[in-house]
Amino acid sequence: MNRNLLFHLCMCTADFKNLQSLEVCGGSVTDAGVKNIIELTSLTHLNLSQNSSLTDKTLELISGLTGLVSLNLSSTHITNAGLQNLKPLKNLRSLHLDCCRVTGSEMKKLHLAALQNLQRILSTPLRHVSLDTAKAFALGMTLGNTE
Repeated sequence: MNRNLLFHLCMCTADFKNLQSLEVCGGSVTDAGVKNIIELTSLTHLNLSQNSSLTDKTLELISGLTGLVSLNLSSTHITNAGLQNLKPLKNLRSLHLDCCRVTGSEMKKLHLAALQNLQRILSTPLRHVSLDTAKAFALGMTLGNTE
């Protein structure tokens, strides 16, 4: 889906108010484009992977989508600092952060402090991560196995 189509889709949010799943992968979506998604409050699954222009601002913007159970932000510029914006997403069970700048220790803190329902995190391939992240996700890539 290209950026113009996303813009037109979200300009008609009334028509999509019951949309539960949205995938906008591998494009040129920016933080400003994510503003068009935040009115889709029925979303339970959101995949914005491979949009390399997305930053921590995206997490701030989607923090109101409290019905999300699955969020994919792989290959974006999400960092540890932005993770705090996920705290309102209490229903989140699956979080994909491949090739992002987050550490296992920060994910574990977030899980313990705010996201107890989080069951699965897909993390960055080991060749691209810190030792901290590698240890945290080595066993089954679930938060229940972190040390």
